[in-house]
Amino acid sequence: MRPNQQYLPGEPTSAARGAAVATVAGPEGEPARRTVLGLLGLAVLTVAGCAPGTDDRRADALTGDSRADSDSDSDNGAGGGSAEPGTALWSFGAGRPSRGPATRYGDVVLCGSGDTLHALDAADGLLGWERRTGPASAAPLHHGDGLYVALAGSDASGMVVLDPADGSPRWRHSTRLGVFAEPVADGDTVYLCGLDRTVHALDAATGQVRWTFETHGQVFNSPVLHEGQLHVATGNGVMHTLDTADGGELRRFTGGGQPLAPVRAESGLLLLADRVDSRLYALDPATGEETWSVAAAGGPTGLATAGDTVLLGAGRRLTAFGTEDGEERWRADAAPEHCPVTVVGTTACHRSAEAEVVALDLETGEHRWSHEADGAVLHLATDGDILYLGADGKVLTALAV
Repeated sequence: MRPNQQYLPGEPTSAARGAAVATVAGPEGEPARRTVLGLLGLAVLTVAGCAPGTDDRRADALTGDSRADSDSDSDNGAGGGSAEPGTALWSFGAGRPSRGPATRYGDVVLCGSGDTLHALDAADGLLGWERRTGPASAAPLHHGDGLYVALAGSDASGMVVLDPADGSPRWRHSTRLGVFAEPVADGDTVYLCGLDRTVHALDAATGQVRWTFETHGQVFNSPVLHEGQLHVATGNGVMHTLDTADGGELRRFTGGGQPLAPVRAESGLLLLADRVDSRLYALDPATGEETWSVAAAGGPTGLATAGDTVLLGAGRRLTAFGTEDGEERWRADAAPEHCPVTVVGTTACHRSAEAEVVALDLETGEHRWSHEADGAVLHLATDGDILYLGADGKVLTALAV
């Protein structure tokens, strides 16, 4: 076993203690209360001196359950087929800020608040289980039969791997500094990049280190993995392209600095938004050469792509460009400092200047609907049908699109 690898004992965690309460529409439109009682059991806590009935704040960050309240308000089924676009299907975690984008696998939606990861029923938002992981800001990765959670804390940094069924820990890989980038995986290898200026290629089942690569700067955003190549953008503007077989560097591209997470367009082009020189670059993935670039309206704060369109949030503006030539197609008002953006089908969703979620027609930019969030909009994510909104006043809200 390598020094930075720790196998964690402990019993699997059962459903969260207590009652999860959902509100559903009654027959006359009046809210009807439904209480779902989970199985009450005693968790085995592995921290010395922490026994059932003692203060859970002393529970181990990776093996102890959280007793956080489970407050899920459910108004519709998660399919959203009959719901009016922009309406909330259900919500979870009132009064608590979202810590990172949500992700869905099967019938489960994962979200987080503080140092805790929550697993919710995708149909109604009811809590299935939760696990104290330590601070994190990246979306969890579901790959194979594991959940890979990047850890951004000063005391707990690196990655912990959990069982998707109940959140029980399997193994942990420690790094010198925090990890803010979502892990990526292919086959039996998972790749982790962080503030320690190192790319870690790990065996997905055991955490054994296969290779490492020292980057030119700290990594804040998730890399792009495609056809045996890993594209890693560093905070000082260098994007390394690595061979996933051995970690050898194939090429590098240098921009101004502080890029957003690169994304891969449907055409295969790599799109990189640079916050220092305020430009959007389209790169040939085979050569690393610039295909085109355009000036942004300001420092980029959001980037997404769908079909032949790339969306860039920058300088109080959301702009749609063609991925083939960089030609501008339309523009709309957007939040100035932080503009998360994602695409659900043919709908572009972003944070507006009024801190609402705004949905626009992807092709024309025409307004479709708006939703007032519970506080500032922090994160937007999608499973292809539903929009998942993380705000500073509510952990997660599922919206019909």
